[in-house]
Amino acid sequence: MGIKGYLFKIAMVLILISAVFVAAEEVKDQPEEIILAEYKDGEITKADFDEEFERIPMMYRSRFSSLAGQQELLNSILISKIFLLKAEELEVNQREAVQDNIARAMQGFYANEFRLRDITEQTEISQAELTDYYNEQQARFKESPNTVIRYIMTESEEEAVSALEALKSGDDFIDVMNRYSINTFSKRHQGVIRNIRSNGYIAGVGMDEELDAAIAAAALNSWAGPVVTENGIHLFQVTEREPERVKPLEEVREEIISRLRPAKEIAETEVVYSELKEKYALEIDYELLEAADLGLARPDPEMLDRKVVTASVPELEITLQELNARFQRISPQERAQIANPEYRNRLLDDILMNTLFAYEGKAKGYDEFLQDNHEVQMIRRNIILTELFNELVVSQAVPSPEEIAEHYQENIDSYTTRERRSVRLFLFSSNKEAKGARKEVARGIKDNDEEKIEAVIANSLYSDNNGMIMNIYREQNLPSIEDDEKIKQVIWQAKPDELSKIERDGSGNYFFIQVLNVIPEEIQPLAQAEERISALLARERQTQLWEELQGELKEEYEVVSYPERLALMKSARELFDLAEEAMKKNRHLEAVQYYDQIIDHHHNNEDDYKALFMKAFVMAEELKRTDEAIELFRRVISDYPASDLHESAEYMIKTLEEGHDLFETLE
Repeated sequence: MGIKGYLFKIAMVLILISAVFVAAEEVKDQPEEIILAEYKDGEITKADFDEEFERIPMMYRSRFSSLAGQQELLNSILISKIFLLKAEELEVNQREAVQDNIARAMQGFYANEFRLRDITEQTEISQAELTDYYNEQQARFKESPNTVIRYIMTESEEEAVSALEALKSGDDFIDVMNRYSINTFSKRHQGVIRNIRSNGYIAGVGMDEELDAAIAAAALNSWAGPVVTENGIHLFQVTEREPERVKPLEEVREEIISRLRPAKEIAETEVVYSELKEKYALEIDYELLEAADLGLARPDPEMLDRKVVTASVPELEITLQELNARFQRISPQERAQIANPEYRNRLLDDILMNTLFAYEGKAKGYDEFLQDNHEVQMIRRNIILTELFNELVVSQAVPSPEEIAEHYQENIDSYTTRERRSVRLFLFSSNKEAKGARKEVARGIKDNDEEKIEAVIANSLYSDNNGMIMNIYREQNLPSIEDDEKIKQVIWQAKPDELSKIERDGSGNYFFIQVLNVIPEEIQPLAQAEERISALLARERQTQLWEELQGELKEEYEVVSYPERLALMKSARELFDLAEEAMKKNRHLEAVQYYDQIIDHHHNNEDDYKALFMKAFVMAEELKRTDEAIELFRRVISDYPASDLHESAEYMIKTLEEGHDLFETLE
């Protein structure tokens, strides 16, 4: 069999592997529900795992597609479950701070429910409004004529006449077009050009008002031409023509509603906001707001308890301290504009509107619509778990002053800026040149004549960056120049206010040095490094405490995990499909992980050896790991004596050992 035959066979094998390989899958022998972990009074099933996986944003799912990633996800789900049990046992959800945080987080949900039910769903566009907008905006709903033609462009008028005669005598249009037309666009579309809108533009031809006018004037189903324009010589037949029309109101009803609704909702929102401010007697102290330097500096402590907003119900009142805290949470860019009274008042209006809508939504019992809201449940859960994490981990991980000082002393190099120098190197091939240059440079320094010094540099052996070598550290190679021990020695011996003596470098050239800048070694004081060290030690301690706490919780709640069962959750077919998708996205290592799962967990002398072959193929052609690929192809032969891929594996081994590129050979 020749090379082409072998390659064709391999290509067919790959197609068969990815499409029609599974005759009988182990999954049908599995129980309906796989239990992945058990703990006191609970369990995590495949359904639970799949539900959590589906909630992961698409951009992050690839991380959890491999078996290792799935085991990581299973552990995260498990820890979350038992940590929540611990929180319930300690009644963390009953704490005042937790309740306040949950109530604050719920404000946006209540406000959104109120907007939906009391504004959006109540806003209607009347028939009169629809009709008025339709009549005023007739031009928006006008459709230009739409024409379809059969088209031929010829090289000469003589050919156009010949083509036209052939068409009129009954010759097949496609034959005539292929014989005479030079327009590649229309030939790609079987000679048909669509969507001609009487605007001067014809697809495949370009802007051509003469041709466009001729098409508009032509009779239906009759051949016209030759029409000669700047763009060419044209024959055409109008096969379809839809005249200009104005869409009827019913056809554009939804479009008009979508245009009118936003503005009407905004207007209705302002009306409802005004009504609620009146209902709850809301008053704003603009003088206090003006006097307080909110968002930019710390307000006068004596003013913090004063009320910026008063209302008939205490829940709607806002103190200066509360308002300042809210302003601190906005972006720095927005905060910088708070000094502008108009901008500040608009921000306050947004806060008040959301506060009123949330209060009204809660008062109307809209929490019933939020009970099954997954996002709400997740926020509540995260607030509870964060409180417990802060108590059991964060608060226990604060380093002492002694620990900070000890770390500082042990890692003093990390808080030390090493001495560095910047110099100018004057390099010459002879001692005579160097002596003359040194005298010239000395005069230039004395006269403060930089041009004289630059002229010397221009005629030296090293003129890059005007002879300057910046930021040179002790015991490190010279940046931007070939390293030389003698040059480095002179750099550190030279005095800042003098030119160095002339010396010879390792290549036999002559040089001298001008020190431009010296930055001495500087040790950052402990007081300045303390915050950084504290954060570092706290993170390290938190990681340690969290690992210890997870182990304690698993023991307390009698956790038994079965991560090996994750490998059985997907059939060989599903894993092959996932590998194929990964390959399409050029995620080759991810595809290899899927093939590994088939090899390791689907031993049926059918899927396993095909997965092994595919893994070897990816290793060879995509990852370029030739030696590993050859070994894998050999395993296809040795480990699976009944495999029907021996011949293909042998060919791949030969191709790789001889250094051929498979796809280049195929071409």
